[in-house]
Amino acid sequence: MDTLLPHSPHLPTGINGQTTHTNEDSHVMDTITLVGFIAGTLTTVAYVPQVVRSWRLRETRDISLSMLVLYAAGVFLWLVYGVWANALPIIGANGISLVLILVLLGIKLRYR
Repeated sequence: MDTLLPHSPHLPTGINGQTTHTNEDSHVMDTITLVGFIAGTLTTVAYVPQVVRSWRLRETRDISLSMLVLYAAGVFLWLVYGVWANALPIIGANGISLVLILVLLGIKLRYR
C-alpha cells in the first residue's frame, strides 16, 4: 500500500523512509474506500436497467455495437488496473460491469 501513496513530509516515516500510517490515516483510507465502493455500486447498478430491458425485449437496435466493444475494453482495462493496484472497489465494480456489458453484447450479437 505504501507504494501507492506519495511520500510527503507531513506523513511520518519509518525504516528506510517508508510511510507509516496512523489511526487517522487509516480512517481517511477507509472513507476513501467507502466512497469508491459507493461510486462503483452506483455506476454498475445504472447499467442493470438497460441489460434487463434488452433481455426482455430481445432488442438492442438503439445500442451501438462499437460503443459496447470500446466500453467493454475500457472496463476490462480498469479491472486489470484494479487488480494490479489491489483496489477492491475498482475490482468489484468493474468485474460486475464487465459481466453486464458482455451479457448486453451477447444479446446485441444474437438478436441483430
